[in-house]
Amino acid sequence: MAIELKLDKKSVGENSKTYSVFLLGFAILAGLFFVTGNKMYTKITKILEESEGLENDITLLQTKIDSLRLLDNEIQKDTKSLRLAFPDEDPSLYAYTEIKELGRLNSIIFDSVTFSLGGGDKDSVALGNIGLDFSGNKDDVFSFISKLTKIVPIAGLGPISIGEFVELEETMKIGTSVEVYYSPLPKALPSSEKVINSLTPEEKEIYNYLTNLEVLVNTELTPSGAVNEEVNPFFGTLDETPSEGELIPEP
Repeated sequence: MAIELKLDKKSVGENSKTYSVFLLGFAILAGLFFVTGNKMYTKITKILEESEGLENDITLLQTKIDSLRLLDNEIQKDTKSLRLAFPDEDPSLYAYTEIKELGRLNSIIFDSVTFSLGGGDKDSVALGNIGLDFSGNKDDVFSFISKLTKIVPIAGLGPISIGEFVELEETMKIGTSVEVYYSPLPKALPSSEKVINSLTPEEKEIYNYLTNLEVLVNTELTPSGAVNEEVNPFFGTLDETPSEGELIPEP
């Protein structure tokens, strides 16, 4: 039995048009899906990378926090003593006030004091030089000299020359120099990605030495008392009436 298919031109044309519209729609949808999918993939990839970066930053910050907490237990919060012990500017004048006070405590008489610039790199450790000529009792002189390097700021003692020694009175004249050290503060902070390590044994030894230097002169400036506005500069308080015979200042 034979089946005869009859296709007329009109039906074929309509079917071709339908297929064309379908294929065109499919192509448009496929294109939109590809473009949208590509954008979504890019965004998701970027979010994942940022999330991974944030996790790394959080881990780094937590490590830095832990290291700072450890340092907080190792060092004192008051940095003033460290700044006095190892200042960032030439401390020669302040050092002399400390030396002068130490001399007073040991009954030392200063005959002459000189100041001069020392050597060193301006970007690292530099020094100032203080020349001293002084006299005193032998025991007082020995005590004074032994304590010169135990007060702020950090200093080194130069050669010592004995100018005169009176055996009967046990007094002596000494000439020496004191070198005071200082260094400018860092001009840039370390990278935020750098973890701060704990102090090494050598750094702890230096830190303990600096913080144990004695401060003899208080550098805090105390404010003066409040001005009493009720005081008349001529007669005391404003309510006070001058006694008979006293001149009243002209306004």
